[in-house]
Amino acid sequence: MSSETSKKPWLVRSDFASDALWTDLIEQVLAPQIELGQEFFADVECISDGRFEGLDPVSVVHHLPESYNYLFCMVADRHTFETAELPILIIGFAPSGEISEELRWHPQQVQAKDLTSFRAVPRTIQSIENNLSLANLDFEDFVRSVASDGIFRGFQQ
Repeated sequence: MSSETSKKPWLVRSDFASDALWTDLIEQVLAPQIELGQEFFADVECISDGRFEGLDPVSVVHHLPESYNYLFCMVADRHTFETAELPILIIGFAPSGEISEELRWHPQQVQAKDLTSFRAVPRTIQSIENNLSLANLDFEDFVRSVASDGIFRGFQQ
């Protein structure tokens, strides 16, 4: 399936300094997570495309295709690869105000004021993706659960 028509949320690579770290990150994100004896998987599209290289969060969102159906994306940026835990930038970009059913909202319409973000360790991407994709939790549920260093490592038990 072409990434332009993917029905999955994107994990976008914006730093191309190390192919080995990118490969390690993908393996960690896609590894099964065990919870209550069941395996769960992150259902994401891993995008390694030079057009995203070095882009800031607003520019990453503006480069998503018009057909992108999610109000969040994930970015593996320089900070991700320079930090031991490989914390991925999670960007939420719900539009402010009301969007009518007839009006299709596109990522290119996002304004900087509409962005919210936090970082998350790779093993938590499954929980974030599954819950946001199914609308079990809101973006703010994750934002409220980040540690004091701004990284989401899972919900407290």
